[in-house]
Amino acid sequence: MLSDIEAGYLSRIARGQTAEDIAAEDGISVQVVQDALSAAETKLGALNLMDAVTKAARLGLLKDDSSLP
Repeated sequence: MLSDIEAGYLSRIARGQTAEDIAAEDGISVQVVQDALSAAETKLGALNLMDAVTKAARLGLLKDDSSLP
């Protein structure tokens, strides 16, 4: 359903990081992170980012720290 990157980004959002934080840590543009998060929202049928995080958590799709991209 979600790619590893999408699930990883949602997991990091759930832990309180922003798209800007993720982009800076990974050395990529904020737009790349936002695009992946938007794709995850669409795949999950979410209304917004927090809804996507909630749905991913309920489905057991969030990753633990050791497996984050």
